[in-house]
Amino acid sequence: MCCISVIMSVCVCVCVIVAAVELTDRWQWRAHTGSRYLDASILLYAPPTHTSTSRHTCIETIDYRHTRSTHTAHPSAVTHSGDVMDYESNSGLHTVSINLEKLGPHIGEIFIVVSAFAGATLGDIVQPMVELKDPATGVSLCEYHLEQQGREVRERMSSVVMGRVYRGEGGSNGWRFQALGVVGRGAASDYEPIYETIRNGQW
Repeated sequence: MCCISVIMSVCVCVCVIVAAVELTDRWQWRAHTGSRYLDASILLYAPPTHTSTSRHTCIETIDYRHTRSTHTAHPSAVTHSGDVMDYESNSGLHTVSINLEKLGPHIGEIFIVVSAFAGATLGDIVQPMVELKDPATGVSLCEYHLEQQGREVRERMSSVVMGRVYRGEGGSNGWRFQALGVVGRGAASDYEPIYETIRNGQW
């Protein structure tokens, strides 16, 4: 196990994950703008091969609406808290748990995405903090502080492909995490631009 601390899109790092990962997504919004959402989404893909077109089709997307995986070997392999909102403090929270041992062999890649909802941009989100950790040890694998992106980028873009969890070579060498930090368009209300970012990725 290794600990990775990265800032958005600055570096690409890889580490070994044993059995599970947990995502925490916290954000706030300005009182005069009305409620804003920074959605955490988990996108499941088949194992890639040299001849595969598996990234052309996402097997399943888990988000605030679809909160439990149904296309995995066990239905609780991926669970999402849904929106946990505190309107008094203008803040929101998502937590996502991924049990890698319950996914099944047909799942080979998991992309972790956060996105501003329904026409908002990353610039509309205040003090966003996204952390991925190993729940067994509490070790942080990765932390993202989106406000460290330039203002111009945050005001134009609405999504970030944070990273991917993928099987080791041959599928028998455990799982790895790769930090990506690819900023783009799309949201939980419009996934197609996010799917396209993943299709075009050279990972």
